[in-house]
Amino acid sequence: MKQRSRKSGARAPLELAVAHVQAGRHPEAEVELRRALAAQPGHPDALNLMGVVLLGRGDHERAVDFMRRAVRASPESHSLRENLGEALRRAGDVAGARAEAEKLLLAAPDRPAAWALLGRLSLDAGQLGEAASLLSRALQRSPKDLDVLLSLMVACNRAGEHALARRYGDVGQKLAPDDARIWTNIGQAYRAERRFALATDAFRRAGAFPPAQFNLGFVRMHEHDLSGLELLEERKALLGIGVGLAMPEWQGEPQPTGTLLVLHEQGMGDTLLMSRFYPWLAQRFARVV
Repeated sequence: MKQRSRKSGARAPLELAVAHVQAGRHPEAEVELRRALAAQPGHPDALNLMGVVLLGRGDHERAVDFMRRAVRASPESHSLRENLGEALRRAGDVAGARAEAEKLLLAAPDRPAAWALLGRLSLDAGQLGEAASLLSRALQRSPKDLDVLLSLMVACNRAGEHALARRYGDVGQKLAPDDARIWTNIGQAYRAERRFALATDAFRRAGAFPPAQFNLGFVRMHEHDLSGLELLEERKALLGIGVGLAMPEWQGEPQPTGTLLVLHEQGMGDTLLMSRFYPWLAQRFARVV
């Protein structure tokens, strides 16, 4: 997501907000952005950055609203329209995101972000060949764009083109040798090829990055190493399991007067298989939901 800074009466809180966002302090950034918008409600950069903050925490609808207002305030800005298109994509508004990309291409046919947005929309739809073609166009126009490279690696891995995914990974390593996302995608390519030693090395290079740890868990389970079970717990963060629930996670202890909420998690097959444990749970809780 692109951030801009512009001189105005909202400058001081906006500059503070940008610094907070760059440091990952989004709640503090939101406070400063509210001050900026109280001083100048139509400030396009403050509106856009508020959208970026909201998008980062998964509040897609409000993010889109702020970014629409930013575009209305500064309709000539390509970067603001690019951010709006990406926010619409994440909000699931495919038609809206595609419309923003097409407006960008009419105004500036060489904007790599517009081609990248169209490529990600195709990737979301499972149109892998089209996604690779569109993302390649974006990469030709911006060869050092790490996010486009990553999207291309995802498209290649999903299409079974694992060697090509690794070649894009080689390019990514030169740009950002320690980027955990690059190493995770390289590891996924090796894992799909059942080259587990190389996959393990790649996932370890990604460090504590949750997707890498989750995939490393699968590799260990393939190798009959039950320590992989602990790493597979990373799925909870990746899938948002339990998000919004205030109750603590059950750790296995009997609670004869308590209530246990059982959540659906990884598909109907797993749900049916695990249902055989419901009678066992009913013996340990007063109520199972």
